[in-house]
Amino acid sequence: MIRLTIISAEDIRCEWLQELKRYASVPDDSQDALLRSLLRRAALEVQEYADSSLLACSFRLDVTDNEDSRIRLYQTVSDVTSVTDGNGRSLGYSLSGNSVSLSTLSETVSIMYDTVPDEGEVGRLLPVAIRYATALYDGQDNTELTKIIQEIC
Repeated sequence: MIRLTIISAEDIRCEWLQELKRYASVPDDSQDALLRSLLRRAALEVQEYADSSLLACSFRLDVTDNEDSRIRLYQTVSDVTSVTDGNGRSLGYSLSGNSVSLSTLSETVSIMYDTVPDEGEVGRLLPVAIRYATALYDGQDNTELTKIIQEIC
């Protein structure tokens, strides 16, 4: 089983908030905190679905019942900060692209790693995140949110 947990994520960029406000026709700054929160939520949802980072994040990937020495990481990996077994002991590893190769096979593995925005993908994914945040702001139902997310494919 694989479980990916967001430990932290950077705040959204000010220019993204302004773009959302223009798109959603929000005339003033009175809703900025709400819009910032909705856009952050939307960006995290979009980057998860696209497997490409919009926001720099720290993740923990927990793998149980592991049978492989090679484990794929998600989104735009910049740095692996730790790799441990089920008892918290450090494991040797090497990073190649978005995969960690373990020097010793372990049934339970926890990998802490950081991601960076994939600037090449921001232009494609940010408009989807803005539409998603606007749909959240407008109270759209899950059917509409799903349609927006499916635009990534």
